[in-house]
Amino acid sequence: SIHLVGLLMHVYVKKSLSTYVRTVEAEVCGVGILGVGGNKGAVSVRMNIYDTSLCFINSHLAAHKKNVQGRNSDFHNICKRTRFKTLRQEEQIGDHNYTFWIGDLNYRLTSTDLTEVYREIEEKNIGALLRVDQLMI
Repeated sequence: SIHLVGLLMHVYVKKSLSTYVRTVEAEVCGVGILGVGGNKGAVSVRMNIYDTSLCFINSHLAAHKKNVQGRNSDFHNICKRTRFKTLRQEEQIGDHNYTFWIGDLNYRLTSTDLTEVYREIEEKNIGALLRVDQLMI
C-alpha cells in the first residue's frame, strides 16, 4: 500500500502467483501546489511476476475543462520524476513491460452541448465522441 493525500493504491496478487512476485517497489510523486504539493500527483507500484515487469499508477491530474495543458504537464512530470530504485538499477514508468494507469485524470469532452453528447451516446456514435475527447485531441 502507498498513499498521497487523497490517493491510495493497493495491489493484490493471486495466492498461486505470490511466490513468483519479486522486486516490489512503491513511489509517490506530488505535482500539485508549486509543482510538488500532494493535492495532485500519483502513487505508483511496480513489481515483477516471473520475467514480466508491471507498473500500476493511480493519479489525480489538474482540474478544469480548459486546463488540458496542465493535465498533460502533470502526466509528463509524473513520468519523468517517478523513479523506482530496484535491486539492479533505477527504473522509470516507461521501462516496464506493462503499465496500468488509473485515477482521476480529469480529461473531458470538449463539446459544450450536453444534448448532443447524449444523442451520440444513444446512437452509439463513438467516433463522434472520440473526436471531442481531450485524451484523443
